Parts: sequence; structure tokens; C-alpha cells
Amino acid sequence: MINVCCVFYNNREDIYKVENLHDMVKKHLTLPFKFYCFIDQSDFVYENKNDIIFKTLPRKDLLGWWNKLQLFNSEIELEGINIFLDLNVKITKNINNFATYHNNYSFNITENFESNIIKWNNKTASFIWKEYITKYFSILHIKFNDEIASIIFEEYKKKKKDIYFFNEQQVLKNIMYNNKLLKFFPKDWSL
Repeated sequence: MINVCCVFYNNREDIYKVENLHDMVKKHLTLPFKFYCFIDQSDFVYENKNDIIFKTLPRKDLLGWWNKLQLFNSEIELEGINIFLDLNVKITKNINNFATYHNNYSFNITENFESNIIKWNNKTASFIWKEYITKYFSILHIKFNDEIASIIFEEYKKKKKDIYFFNEQQVLKNIMYNNKLLKFFPKDWSL
């Protein structure tokens, strides 16, 4: 069973994006799957007309796209193969190849580390969350607004020239770039 995941945060009016993504996956993934939508609000209520499983993210101190990194947290309790799909993804053809690429334990992403589609297994990738929390979280404390955060990032980059990040994609790249689990999806693949 494949776990297809998306992260929904901040804007309740955009719930149609979750429904659209679910419908595209249902149409273009012919392997058995469960569809999870991780949300940042524990008081979220949705009249579920589909087979979408809503789960609250464990941490409430991250904002926006940083919540994607919570998918690697062992508290999420996902087992087996997981595929993250961004809510803005448009799926136009069968995506079984993404779900079955390489092996069940590899970490797969596009070569430019765009996080619109990621495949992983939490048995082998939970270290991503641990490294993010121990190495990056205090530096990227998410409660800052973008202007303050960019000033802090610039100061930090002056001191640590080898570390560069401004979003979750760069953090994933820094953590995974030389990791033996990393296998890029083929360049000619598209959704």
C-alpha cells in the first residue's frame, strides 16, 4: 500500500486543491494507495466525501512550506512507501513509475530538488527530520516574518558559507545531497 501525502496549511478556502489532487491521484495511480492530507490546525473540520484521511501535523511552530518537513517526523507514523505531492501539481498521466522507482527504501526527488514530488520510506528517511530539528530549526526559527528571516539568513551565510537555504527544498538538498539513499527521478519524467 502506498501512502500519498499532501500538506494543507493556513487557508481553509483552498480545500478544493486537496480534493483536486485526490481526484487526479485516483485517476492516475493504479496501485493500491491511501491518501493522507496533513493539516496544521487541530480544529479543522471537513465533510469528507472522498477517502481522504486528514491527520494533524505534530508540531504547531512551523509555518507554510516548512510543514512539509514534518512528513519525515516519525510521529507521523507512516509505514512503507510514501509519496508527497504538492497541492499545485497537475497530474496528466499515470504516476505508477514514481511510486515504484528504484527500491522501497530510497529517497527520490527531482534533480533540482523541487519538492513537488518526493518518494521516501520513513524507516530510512526519519533522520531528515532529526537533522532539520537539530541543525536547522533554531537558525530558521519559523516565527519570524520573511524580512527578518532573510536578514538572519544573510548573517548566517556569512559565517557558514557552505550552508545555503531559504526554503525546505534547500534544506532537503543540504541534508540529502551526498546521501547514499538519494536517487533522482529520471530527468525526462513528468507528471
